Amino acid sequence: MEHDRTYRKGMMRRTDRFLAAATVFLATLSGCGTPLKGESVTATELADHVTFLAADDRAGRLTGGPGIREAESYITHQFETDGLLRLPGQTDLRDVFFVYERGFDSRRTQLYLSAGGRTLAARYGANFIPFPFSGSGAWLKEVVFAGYGITAPELEYDDYRGLDVRGKIVLVLRYEPARFHDGRASSKEYTAHAVFTSKLKNALMHGAAGVLFHTDELYSSPTDSFYSTFPRMSLSRFSSDDGWFGGDDAMERSDAPALKISGEAARLLFAAWRRTPAEMEAALANGSTPAGLNLPNAFARIIVRRHEPPVTHRAVNVMGYIPGSDPGQTKPWIIIAAHYDHIGTREGSGDTIYNGADDNASGTAGILELAEAFSRYSPPPRHNLLFVTFSAEEVGLLGSRAFLEKKILSPEKIAFMVNLDMIGRNPDRTIEIICRDQVHATMVERYLASEPIQASVRVEQEDRTFS
Repeated sequence: MEHDRTYRKGMMRRTDRFLAAATVFLATLSGCGTPLKGESVTATELADHVTFLAADDRAGRLTGGPGIREAESYITHQFETDGLLRLPGQTDLRDVFFVYERGFDSRRTQLYLSAGGRTLAARYGANFIPFPFSGSGAWLKEVVFAGYGITAPELEYDDYRGLDVRGKIVLVLRYEPARFHDGRASSKEYTAHAVFTSKLKNALMHGAAGVLFHTDELYSSPTDSFYSTFPRMSLSRFSSDDGWFGGDDAMERSDAPALKISGEAARLLFAAWRRTPAEMEAALANGSTPAGLNLPNAFARIIVRRHEPPVTHRAVNVMGYIPGSDPGQTKPWIIIAAHYDHIGTREGSGDTIYNGADDNASGTAGILELAEAFSRYSPPPRHNLLFVTFSAEEVGLLGSRAFLEKKILSPEKIAFMVNLDMIGRNPDRTIEIICRDQVHATMVERYLASEPIQASVRVEQEDRTFS
């Protein structure tokens, strides 16, 4: 308990420092006056917000779950207290939309594996789980191992070189070879090749019938959970996925099975080689084993079934704005946003709640504190400041998508958006501001020069995709 209190204090101190800098920076860009006396952003208030949002009573704030409505009401009350206004054309600070869950029927979704004379009737949720972009149907196919499942000509790397996977199920490892990022095996920055749908698409391009994914055991934390219980949802009643996994239409239409399997299942498939999955990964790393291998007499019988009809869930984006002082209201809007939903609970015993203190009660707390701070500025900013807390982001980035699709605010009216996500666990170090070009970097440096803020500024133009 003492550790928890110390951790929370540290997290709030870092968040407090970040938000103080953000307040000054945004105030400068939006043309604010001087804040009223007294601190508007405090570690105590941040901790209070996080404590409420991440409490066990919120049950993990899953979209459609019992706890998220309480979070929604809490945020709405805070916005109302700070005097935020509803957007023109809106009747409430709460914008309601609906999402549709087409989850898997766990009783009818099955996986049977056989290799080297051994068989495994895999258990749903314990030994395997389908990905939301998995196709539905039934398959009985041979299984082959395709390393990391990557073809990267620019890196002179191909796991499929010399391997015939046509009409077969490929077993691939999660992530990518360490040499893709200068040998730093613990790096959490990955290329686009590491994305699940990139690997599925590559497998299908090589003629595979489907993919079994296994999380590499060499570079994963022992505390990494095997599978996530939270569902994927859609804004459409007729689609199982709105493209969260890479936005590839071909993947949304794929009929191929895509399953994540446990260590027990992977060990059975590798048994014919008398190696564990970790030993196979080590062999891949040092080059003593070809990337692709046939697994002798390895077969998979896969049955994937979805629930019909889809389950409908209510979701709410809570948003309000502080009007700018520009007389003609010609200034573009500035949006400060965060998502407040999380992933709910898991089945089993013990602590089954994913509280989501950092992801993203911390960002939501930041929004609430910034809204309070800017509501006290006098005179107000020249720009309209819109504060948005999105729901249904963890289940498919649907809250932000709904905001755009409903044209609540025309894109041409938006100057830029600041997104606060997981701001509570940053290490003790100076704030780093990343700009897209040198022009903006110079502008930011000029603003920071006159402010008591420790921050570094750098330019990063490269687009990166993370898995």
